[in-house]
Amino acid sequence: MAFKACEINPSRQIFARILPGSDLLPAIEEICLKHRIKSASIGTCIGSLKHLSYVYAIPEPSSFFKIKYSEPLKLDGIFEFVGAQGFIALDDAGRHQIHLHAHLSDEHKALYSGHLVQEDNIVLATIEILITDLGDAPLKRNYHQESGFYFLEPIIEE
Repeated sequence: MAFKACEINPSRQIFARILPGSDLLPAIEEICLKHRIKSASIGTCIGSLKHLSYVYAIPEPSSFFKIKYSEPLKLDGIFEFVGAQGFIALDDAGRHQIHLHAHLSDEHKALYSGHLVQEDNIVLATIEILITDLGDAPLKRNYHQESGFYFLEPIIEE
């Protein structure tokens, strides 16, 4: 089989404004805890950051998929948060795992894209985010030992 799939019936949406000085991913986790969200999708996320920390895929011939993540790139400045998309799910330990890919530009119109790291993405003026609660969707995000990556997968009863 080339895929794993499950049916999901989104139950509600949560809109939030994340305030200046907040660390983005921990703030998203706080929103999930407050609203009892176990799994969700993020399709709308815009605003600005004053500190950006992300990774991106680079070649690694000896690895499972022939790629790995770069060391975190950490930048200070004025970053327009053009958009982001991602997923939130619990891992086997019951912790929220946030997988968020973002697109940003700086004051010189240089573009940055990649996978935001867990900490050190600091809000400048605002982040406005719409989180779609996926209800009781059977999703888990766990570490894949062979590849060194985390994957979001449906939990399929066989």
